[in-house]
Amino acid sequence: MVNAASGFGTGQLPDKEGQMYHATVDDFYMVPTAEVPVTNIFRDVILGADQFPQKLTAYTPCFRREAGSYGKDVRGLNRFTSAITYDFELWSAAQGRWLEISSVSNFESYQANRLKCRYKDENGKTQLVHTLNGSSLALPRVVAALLEDNQKDGYIEIPEVLRPYTGFDRIG
Repeated sequence: MVNAASGFGTGQLPDKEGQMYHATVDDFYMVPTAEVPVTNIFRDVILGADQFPQKLTAYTPCFRREAGSYGKDVRGLNRFTSAITYDFELWSAAQGRWLEISSVSNFESYQANRLKCRYKDENGKTQLVHTLNGSSLALPRVVAALLEDNQKDGYIEIPEVLRPYTGFDRIG
C-alpha cells in the first residue's frame, strides 16, 4: 500500500484514482504498479552526481481495476505523463487480438518534479533527475501465446530458440 503523496509523485493521482483501490479508513492505496513505491524511495532527496545510475527492481501483483486491459484505450496522447512509451505486444490466437506484455516509459523530469527528486551536478547546481519505468513480461500471457501459436498435430512444438532452456522440443 502507498499513501496519496506517493501516488501523486508518480502521476497516478489525481488522474487514475478510478483505477486504484483505496482503503479509505487508513487513506492508503493498493499498489497499482511497482513503479509507485520504488520511485518514491527518492522523494524529497537530492542525490550526488556520483550516485547514478540508480537501478532498482520490484515485484507487485498490480492491484488496479483495469488490470488485464491496460493499454487498450490509453495510447498516444492519453499517456500524457510520459515523454515516450514503448509497448511490447504479442498475438493471442485464442482471443484474436494483440495483448500488451510489457511497457517501457521515459518520464524525463515529470515525476522528479512532482517528487522533488533532484541531484547536484558537477558544478554543484541542483537539477531534476529523469525517471524511466520498464515492466517485466506478463509471463502468463507469454506462456499462453507460446502454447497457442505452436500447436501441431496433437502436440505443442517448442520454438527452437527455447529448446536449450527447456531441454525438450515438444509437449504431448
